[in-house]
Formats: sequence, structure tokens, C-alpha cells
Amino acid sequence: YRSAIASVQPAVGTDRVLSDILRGFAQEIPRPRRRVVSWHLDAVLHYLRGPLFEPLDTVPTRQLTVKSLFLLALATARRISELQSLAKDVGWSSNSLRLSYLASFVAKNETRSHPIPRSFTVQGLGDLLGRSGPDYLNCPVRCLKAYLRRLEPLRGANIHLE
Repeated sequence: YRSAIASVQPAVGTDRVLSDILRGFAQEIPRPRRRVVSWHLDAVLHYLRGPLFEPLDTVPTRQLTVKSLFLLALATARRISELQSLAKDVGWSSNSLRLSYLASFVAKNETRSHPIPRSFTVQGLGDLLGRSGPDYLNCPVRCLKAYLRRLEPLRGANIHLE
């Protein structure tokens, strides 16, 4: 501040009162805090395998939605705006889902010369881990299929790719 004002008013650098005021401004500026992750992925994934979220056929729709959305966000690393703009129609096969965006969606980082793909595939963990074991309970495709089956009366049927 002092340098900016001194470029117009040279006496500023020698005025003691103004120097004290400007020094006080610097003390009032809060220092940015380094944010540390306050949760651990392993703990969250373990929690999502617990009785509040499993078995998928018996949990409330709210828990199924939370688990499905979290695992989809984790598996795709998409921005929130991208997840909000997913189209209703979902194509699926035994171990993958094909998701697409609404036609009106424009991504934050999209330009006319560099458009983003309008659809993408989410691979399940079944081929990698097998269809048993505790880690398979956090398969995003498994959870999204259960979510789609549960909400089919409201959403309508989805495309089956097999």
C-alpha cells in the first residue's frame, strides 16, 4: 500500500502515523490456512460396506443414492456440474455402464475447438476383483445398477447392452 501511495504522494514514506496505519493493515489480513484432508478414503469405503449401506436391496433409497453418487464421483473423477448434467438414459452391460450428458450441457473446460466426449463408460470392479469379497461391495457399477432398478418405476427403463 505504501509503495502505491508513495508513487503519487512522496511524503507518505516519511509520515509515521500513516506508516503505523499501513502496518496495522498487514496485521489484520488473515493468513491462509493450509487445508488438510479431514477424512480418509479407506475409512469412508469401509463405512460404505457397513450395515447402513448393505445389502443394497434392503437399504433405504437415500442411502443407496448417497453410496451410488459417492462411488460414481470417485470412479469418474468428474466435476459436480458434470455429475448433475448426466442424462436419464443409461446403457449397461454385465460389468460396465455407459453414461452420457444432457444435450444442453457445456462443461467448464469445454471449447468449440476442444469439445468433451458426450458419453463415457464406467467399468465395474467385477473383472478386476471378482464378484465376491468385501471390496466388490464398493463397485460403482453394482451400486448404480441397484439404484437404476430401484428407481425404474420413476425413471423408466434403461438400455441394456448385452
